[in-house]
Amino acid sequence: LLRFVERERQFTRDASHELRTPLAVFRANLELLARQVGDRPIIGRMSDTVDDMESLVETLLLLARTEQQPVQEEDLVVNDVAVNLLDRLQPLAERKQIRLQVRQTALLTLRASETVLNIVLTNLVRNAINYSGSGQVTIVVADNAIHVEDTGAGMDAQELARFLKPFERGTSSEGGHGLGLAIVQRLCERFQWSLDVASQPGKGTEVRVRFGD
Repeated sequence: LLRFVERERQFTRDASHELRTPLAVFRANLELLARQVGDRPIIGRMSDTVDDMESLVETLLLLARTEQQPVQEEDLVVNDVAVNLLDRLQPLAERKQIRLQVRQTALLTLRASETVLNIVLTNLVRNAINYSGSGQVTIVVADNAIHVEDTGAGMDAQELARFLKPFERGTSSEGGHGLGLAIVQRLCERFQWSLDVASQPGKGTEVRVRFGD
């Protein structure tokens, strides 16, 4: 069993490293194409997909590493991480006609890995943007927790039960590979954060990460 687990980790590391090169080539050619023909919606969609894939590759590498060795933790102001994330994902939200905002109801500090926290929040916010279709996505920094709320189509109980499984997607998804929330769940378990998802058809979805009791 231990040999099997090690082979799985080694495969994850090797596959992730191998995927970096074709993704870099694809991105470089997209940028060249955009300079030649201008900014077209189809180029924007392909660029978004490359962003998603690069994020997934980095996440898989992180998972393979953190399960073998401890990650470096530091004192973080989660409010700052959320605002920085908003700045990074604002162009994606604008292309999909989503209003992306941060609401701060508390000053939240945390001892954690900034890389891990960024991966968790990036997956949650990207997922919310993809599922919203149009409307609004809000990152809420609260007391000892952070919420990602969207005004999308929402999910019924059956969809919600499948939502955290790898390769499963809601029917309203406009993109993604179905791994985002499963990865978030795995990271939350690894660092003992609690993850809750609430959703109602027609009313959107809320995902909450709580960092302690």
